[in-house]
Amino acid sequence: MSDKLALLAPICSITIPAIPPFIAADHYKLGTQDGVVIGFVGIRLIQLVSGLVEAEAPEATLCFQMLQRPAKDPEIIAEFGEDKAGITFGQMWEVLKAQGEGGEGNLLANGYTNIFYCHSQQGSLLLPVYCFWFSVSHYWRVDACPTPNPDDWYASEQVISRTA
Repeated sequence: MSDKLALLAPICSITIPAIPPFIAADHYKLGTQDGVVIGFVGIRLIQLVSGLVEAEAPEATLCFQMLQRPAKDPEIIAEFGEDKAGITFGQMWEVLKAQGEGGEGNLLANGYTNIFYCHSQQGSLLLPVYCFWFSVSHYWRVDACPTPNPDDWYASEQVISRTA
């Protein structure tokens, strides 16, 4: 029996509707779009979504899980499998829309990070994209990490993936 603490603890699952073709740069920008208040967009995310038009995405069930110990991206992705870890920017946007002004919901809005793994424009590389609610100024901060990301994510941060 291993003494190693499990990596992820399930919190909940939600079903999001099919997403029509999605122009990411029209959404991930400063200001309020679809009720989502964004006060900071990092340069890495701006570069990722520039010119990105995602094809229609089918209805999907997303799983929210809490990190139980610090971990790097490859270990987290391996826990789900690459086929389940990756979601679209449009699916991430649907999750943000449900909690556009912070407050209660499935996303952490307590200063901890919500981590998504979105596909690059080339489609093959999973990139860590994250958001957290900046409660002092009342807005979402969204950005992407460098790849490879040399840092661990902290315990108590949340990872969102597909279930199938």
